[in-house]
Amino acid sequence: MRLKKEVKLTIVLVIFIILLIVLFNVLTSLQKPKGGRTLSLSRNDEVVLHHEITMMATGDYLIHNIQYLSACDQSGYCNFDTYTQYLTDIVSQSDVAIFNYEGTLAQDIYPLGGYPLFNAPNEVLEPMVNAGFNVAATSNNHSLDSRLEGVVSTLEALENYGIASFGTTKEYTEEILVKEVNGIKIAFLSYSYGFNGLEGQYTQEQLNSHVSFLDEELMEKEIKMAEELADLTVVYPHWGDEYHRYPNDSQVNLAHKMVDWGADLVLGSHPHVLQPTEMVIKDGQKKFIIYSMGNFVSNQRLETLNNHYTEQGIILEFKISKSKDQSAVIDNVILHPTWVHRVMEGSKATYWVLPTEFENLSSIVDVNTYERITNAHQEIIEHLDLDF
Repeated sequence: MRLKKEVKLTIVLVIFIILLIVLFNVLTSLQKPKGGRTLSLSRNDEVVLHHEITMMATGDYLIHNIQYLSACDQSGYCNFDTYTQYLTDIVSQSDVAIFNYEGTLAQDIYPLGGYPLFNAPNEVLEPMVNAGFNVAATSNNHSLDSRLEGVVSTLEALENYGIASFGTTKEYTEEILVKEVNGIKIAFLSYSYGFNGLEGQYTQEQLNSHVSFLDEELMEKEIKMAEELADLTVVYPHWGDEYHRYPNDSQVNLAHKMVDWGADLVLGSHPHVLQPTEMVIKDGQKKFIIYSMGNFVSNQRLETLNNHYTEQGIILEFKISKSKDQSAVIDNVILHPTWVHRVMEGSKATYWVLPTEFENLSSIVDVNTYERITNAHQEIIEHLDLDF
């Protein structure tokens, strides 16, 4: 009789423990946010009361005909490694490094091409990975240059190189890219004003499944959703007037709306020249806007467009921190001005993105080029007018 009671007591205890485990799992699942793709890049699993990360961002990565024709030989082998040869020491210090890939990667579907239908070999991603870039914005006016198939193949190429992407999608989804880095969750959103008229051949349903328009209703909805999912929200709007060094009224108004909706960093692209920065205070915290980050690399320059501002770029460095039970804070913004160096040998061109503050600059360029870079550095610092 006593044995039976002990058995019953054991069974009751086991059932009680199982119920506790089930209840714990249910409560834990309820705390997890829905609607985001979270990629964990946490450095360790220890409980840390204060988190810090370094994030970097740059502008348009644009590949014209001469660039891939110079980098690829007759066998099809392509080498773009010089592009970031002098940037590794900077970018490798970041936890997250973002660039805007402007064009498509669809060499197995359509012929390679530059303007007006940009389609580059996949190898253009190698120098970016080598330098430390690991996230790409893909919503821009050239996203459809290789049609919807090119949108998908571009995303597959980025994925194969280990680069996360945001702005375009393989299929319809309401998920938002969220990366967790050292205990800080970052949401990424990207939108374009249009797609050079190529969108006209598709239904709205098809477009909604693959690209993101600069639509205020959609943006407000997604930015507010991102704020629920993440500690920090980054928005890459593709907007503005090409080759204009100052934002138009529409850019300024929309940038401030994005901050009101919850954006922490508004990082503009498309004009192919740098546009000024702005710091906005919201709820006692600093938010950052740059209306255009200009070109990271392209063949646009003084010699091709009679516009030396297209040679100038920027790598922005953000110091971000988060203490327990508090939102993420942008502690500092650091400018790393860049200049696209091109050397011609016959019909072939070699390109380097040079940090204008590189200490050995005078040893790798001639006197005239050094003067151009020195002038560019001063123009960039003055024009961006950083006050953070």
